[in-house]
Amino acid sequence: IELKRNKDYWGKDLKDPPFAYPKPSIDTLKYIVIKEQEVQLQAFKRGDLDYTSLTPDQFFANEELFRADPTVGISRYSLPAYSYAVWNGRKPLFKDKRVREALSYALNRDEIIDQVYRGVGTRITGPFLPEADSYDRSLTARPFDLKKAADLFKEAGWTRNAAGKLVNDKGEAFAFTFSLSSGSKAATQIATIFKKDLSRLGVDMKIRTTEWATFLKSLNDHDFDVATLGWRLGEVTDPFGLWHSSEAKTGSNYHGMKNDRMDELVETIRETMDAGKRDELCREVHKIVYDEQPYTFISRRSAIVVYRKYLKNFQPLPIMTVNDPRGWWIDQDEAKRVTGK
Repeated sequence: IELKRNKDYWGKDLKDPPFAYPKPSIDTLKYIVIKEQEVQLQAFKRGDLDYTSLTPDQFFANEELFRADPTVGISRYSLPAYSYAVWNGRKPLFKDKRVREALSYALNRDEIIDQVYRGVGTRITGPFLPEADSYDRSLTARPFDLKKAADLFKEAGWTRNAAGKLVNDKGEAFAFTFSLSSGSKAATQIATIFKKDLSRLGVDMKIRTTEWATFLKSLNDHDFDVATLGWRLGEVTDPFGLWHSSEAKTGSNYHGMKNDRMDELVETIRETMDAGKRDELCREVHKIVYDEQPYTFISRRSAIVVYRKYLKNFQPLPIMTVNDPRGWWIDQDEAKRVTGK
């Protein structure tokens, strides 16, 4: 995809944001679509790309090389995105919020962030950006605590039998399937860690991996027990699609939440122009999600980007869906020394 600077841009003489901006220094931008992350990395090393994002594994495998290269810059920052596990509240097994809370206590997110994301991630407690005023900072992240999980299971009527299996008063075993997309190595690692720890509680968890289209269909058909997903946030977030009861049938309310107060809140948020009042309403949304645990939030994602230092004023903007290159410029002399072109 090739983009050229618009010399006739209608807002070039404006003085106020967001449309006012000096004329971009770069005349042409070429975006190359490379699906395989390892191929992206090799293209950057060859000099075919001016910048690229890396997975945590790629970065730590190549960190020494990049830090020793005076032509390479490294940018690392938190993304406006999070990963989570959604419990299908339509299933009888997950209707009791004590069960969902127990499962949240049983997920070792510190180990996941350390081992799966190589420390490139942070804990969160709700569906808003932690730095935003819509985020309720009074809520603390639930720790990994198998004893607390066992106590909550017991309160909900689930205890260990003589064989060590978690069962209810009818002798039915607590068993479910963790669904994930085959394209996600991280999701497979997360599920494996979760399965290991749940087995210590007598829970039988199976892992089902399918290609993306099949995975998405299972979500839309509500044919899943728990699934792991990611969600990207904007600077201003509309929580309606995730939590309003009208979205439970065909929308993104995959948990199937139907809560009158939640409906009232997300409807009011859409009609409220005052930012302070919106934030107050969002914090209440956050509190309901925290108490009800329709999601087990895994981590806030972080990004690692490497770039050539001849690309000046390179500032990735994590709030946006794509980087804003209007303030970038290229030191042509430096670029020629590095690329030989």
